[in-house]
Amino acid sequence: MRRILYRLCLENGTERFARRKTLSPDYTEEAILERISGKRIVVPKQKTYKQDKRQGSPAVETDPIPTKPNLMIDIQMKLQQGYGEGYRNWAVRFNLKEASKTLIYLQEKGIVNYDDLSQKTAAASGAYHAFSGRIKAVEKRMNEIKELQSHITSYKRTLDVYRGYRNSNWSRKYYAAHDSDIIIHKAAKKYFDELGMTKLPPMDSLKQEYAKLAAESKKLYGGYKHAREEMISLQKAKQNADMILGEPKKPSKNR
Repeated sequence: MRRILYRLCLENGTERFARRKTLSPDYTEEAILERISGKRIVVPKQKTYKQDKRQGSPAVETDPIPTKPNLMIDIQMKLQQGYGEGYRNWAVRFNLKEASKTLIYLQEKGIVNYDDLSQKTAAASGAYHAFSGRIKAVEKRMNEIKELQSHITSYKRTLDVYRGYRNSNWSRKYYAAHDSDIIIHKAAKKYFDELGMTKLPPMDSLKQEYAKLAAESKKLYGGYKHAREEMISLQKAKQNADMILGEPKKPSKNR
């Protein structure tokens, strides 16, 4: 870790570095690079404990909370933006902590090399977009059903009025007395024609379809949230790994 800090400091024009006497050999520069490439496997030993509130009860060991890394800072870019020496020193320490968290996160995920990280990041992105696409399709259909139900209700409510208008031989006097209902009926009829409907679907079947879609949407959002968190964490880990390994950055408008 001391050497990584020294390396980052040299890249940014400073000779300040942090102490590493309290860190294990797994956090030397060589060890970190070996762990990312898959040559070195280290099983994290951190544990969390939950204290039972009953008097005299011992702490119960629980599963550790997964480490989620933050993006490391592009220190050189920040310096170009006018940040000073104090910020540089803080950012170097921040990057070291996030490099450590990134390695622990990759180990917890069972990711042993860079190719595996790239594949899992792409897979997580695909899963997220699959959930997102299905949710959009479900919500679109739900909106279509609601709109269709509204037009069916309006059509049936104004049907007798429109029949009276037709039976009056399109009387202007009748139209003036019922113009609002006649306009609504014509708009509903036009909507059905645009959909190519020759027969209106039963309202009960529409209600059942809507209920099924609503239940599916609720279930999808749970998977969507998890997939989004997984994708973001893996993307951050990959960007950090690229920075640690010195991979060239791809230009991005939405960095």
